[in-house]
Amino acid sequence: QEQFSHGTADAIHQKIPIVAMTAHAMKSARDRCFAVGMNDHIAKPLKRENLISLIDKWLLSEKNPGGIPAPALSSEATSNDEVPIDFESALEEFEGDHEFLMEVVEGFIEKANEQIHIIRQAISEGNGEVVGREAHSIKGGAANLIANRLSSIAFDLEKIGKSGNLESSQDTLVNLEEELKHLEIYILKIANT
Repeated sequence: QEQFSHGTADAIHQKIPIVAMTAHAMKSARDRCFAVGMNDHIAKPLKRENLISLIDKWLLSEKNPGGIPAPALSSEATSNDEVPIDFESALEEFEGDHEFLMEVVEGFIEKANEQIHIIRQAISEGNGEVVGREAHSIKGGAANLIANRLSSIAFDLEKIGKSGNLESSQDTLVNLEEELKHLEIYILKIANT
């Protein structure tokens, strides 16, 4: 342990950039990351093009160890009220691999249905912590698939769970179930075309 001098540690730090991943793209979240010594920042939901751009930047910056400011992240794809998923954008994220995207979406739907069962049980038991945790997981998975309305409803349920006041949780859960069903039907139509 004593063999590493501060100079060696600094050299290692320069060669291996540390990138923070946060749930927020706000400037204040990025500033906090840089304030504690991170080299860069990326926000969830993780987009393939942003991640590749970030990796490219740091690979290219080996010749410039000081690095450069973090790039601006692209704005989230806007949701379409008529469809439950921006399938074309999701397909781009999966590099055009239609079959793999379908597998991931179907796996997500199956898992989300299990999580809804857990949430329903947690609501009946008054367990806001479990409601929040499971809703958070659905929110992230839906956002990664660019199922924005589903993600938004799950976020509402997550906030309800975290607040501990589950009074409106049942109605929000019903909305979540309906939107998940909408996604399931939409994906079945795609699979059968």
